[in-house]
Amino acid sequence: MWHREQELPRYRDQLQLLSVQAKQNTLTPELWQQQVTMAKSHWYRIFDFVMPELLPIIASFDDDQVQQVLSQLKKEQQELVDEYAGKDQAELIKDSNKRIEKQLKEWTGSVSEVQKNIIHQATTERLATLDMWLEYRHEWQRQFEQALLRRSETEFFTAQMTRLMTAPDELKSLVYRDKVNENTHKFGSMLIALNQTFTDKQRQHFDKKLTELVDDLTELHLDK
Repeated sequence: MWHREQELPRYRDQLQLLSVQAKQNTLTPELWQQQVTMAKSHWYRIFDFVMPELLPIIASFDDDQVQQVLSQLKKEQQELVDEYAGKDQAELIKDSNKRIEKQLKEWTGSVSEVQKNIIHQATTERLATLDMWLEYRHEWQRQFEQALLRRSETEFFTAQMTRLMTAPDELKSLVYRDKVNENTHKFGSMLIALNQTFTDKQRQHFDKKLTELVDDLTELHLDK
């Protein structure tokens, strides 16, 4: 009920704002950074809301359950390392190109060669952060493990879990955060360039998909 009444309108309003900025060509890299910050704040608000009820449940885990959680996290971390480690810059750029092209196609129905070139140029200019991202994930996981192992220490456990779930950026180095901000700015510039190349058919596809999403959120919000 809280999520439906309080949060869904926030998602709807943000999407409507993004739609207006795209249609009126008023989106800037700085405004895109604001969009990203708003999106992250939605996620953190959810954790902030559920933490009082979630923490006692996690604190009640027995040793076997804790080990299952940690084993799963380590497995997922290793899968990421296996997927990315050892790839050279050209391979990483190729992977990024494919991922962004796929996302763009979902929103526009097609991707032109001009748009592929814009994407490639953007991924080529993006600052390398892979090693810092993997290190950040490793540190987050290490501190999460410590919190679980000390779950009987209520004050420490509550403070640590709250920090990890609602303020994880604090674990990132200043250099990493600066690079992420710059890459977000570059991504915004790419979106602006792509927006200027949309055909009428692509824009109709984008507008239809966005409108349907806004309508769904509105309907869910009003559903009592």
